[in-house]
Amino acid sequence: GRSGHWKFYVDGGVFGGLLMTAKASASGSSKVYLDKQETRPLGSFIVKFDSAGDIKNQLQKGNFGIEGNLGFIYQMNSLSVFTEAGGNYGFIDLQKNSLNGINHTGALIFRVGLMVNLKHGSEH
Repeated sequence: GRSGHWKFYVDGGVFGGLLMTAKASASGSSKVYLDKQETRPLGSFIVKFDSAGDIKNQLQKGNFGIEGNLGFIYQMNSLSVFTEAGGNYGFIDLQKNSLNGINHTGALIFRVGLMVNLKHGSEH
């Protein structure tokens, strides 16, 4: 193609992913109350909720979803500079058991990059 021009592009498709590891941690403390309104404490002791552990067995092993991007690319002979923004969304609930929550993966993504044309000079 011609050099020195910005071009707009749109891309999209499907994606798949595999869970490699999953760790969770929590920290905090609280008084224990006898009522939902937290007006009658059960003594003056504090309960700690500090924990950490592997939760991989509580989550789905894989996921799939859709992704899409909008971008601009500037061609300079064998090099191109691009910037794009997009996102993705996974369709499968992360948790195996809905008692642990119902969440999906998703991301808003911004990229800036440099592409090198390894076949410069061969016009197709």
